[in-house]
Amino acid sequence: MQVIANESSAFWKKDFEDYVTYWVHEDFIRTMGWWETGGVTVVEGWEERSKRTKSHMENSPEENPTATAVRRENINLRIYRDVA
Repeated sequence: MQVIANESSAFWKKDFEDYVTYWVHEDFIRTMGWWETGGVTVVEGWEERSKRTKSHMENSPEENPTATAVRRENINLRIYRDVA
C-alpha cells in the first residue's frame, strides 16, 4: 500500500525521476483510464506509458498537493509468490 501511495505522490508532484522507480519497465504493463474528451484509453508497454507520463508532466508541471489526500479503503489484495 505504501508503494501505491508513493507512486501516486510522485505522479502528482510531477517528479518523473521518482515516478519511474515504482514501475516495471517491461512491455507487459498496461494502464487504462477514462477521459471525458477521449473515452477509454488503454496504454500498453512501459515505453509508451513513460513517454505519455513524461509529456504530461512537462506540459502541466504544476504540482497538485491535495491529490494524494485520498482515502484508500475496502482494499482487497492478493499476494502470491511472483505477483501482487
